[in-house]
Amino acid sequence: MIHDSIRFINHSLDEKLWIDATHLNPVKGVLVFDHEKVAVLKLEAAMKIDHTIKEEIKSVTEKLVDADKQIATVAINDAKNIVIENALKKRIVNREIVRAEEEKQKAEGYLDKDMPAIAIGHFKLAWIHAQTALKIAQEVPKG
Repeated sequence: MIHDSIRFINHSLDEKLWIDATHLNPVKGVLVFDHEKVAVLKLEAAMKIDHTIKEEIKSVTEKLVDADKQIATVAINDAKNIVIENALKKRIVNREIVRAEEEKQKAEGYLDKDMPAIAIGHFKLAWIHAQTALKIAQEVPKG
């Protein structure tokens, strides 16, 4: 199971999924969260079999979750920092930012309950809402 986890972590580091150290590819980047969630689930399963590696697995899991939290936070901040002139577009973008922040809060709640895989799922949703906000903000009006 640990070897499977390492494989999924390596998949999450695929350069095609990344723009830079804190920004994911807007189309394929969502796979980073999926790969890391599976990696965490595999690590949790391994920990149930071998309790002697609990601390090491907790450490790796925390690092994966922290990375996903940072990715979501950066995306939310990027969306917040875009200047939008059109009032309607601004309302739509702000709604997506609020949804992103709500998902991030849900993730934090699951971390408090020691449920990192579920937290990663909510960081993923936060990132998706932030990406939606960025996409809407950057759309060029038709016509």
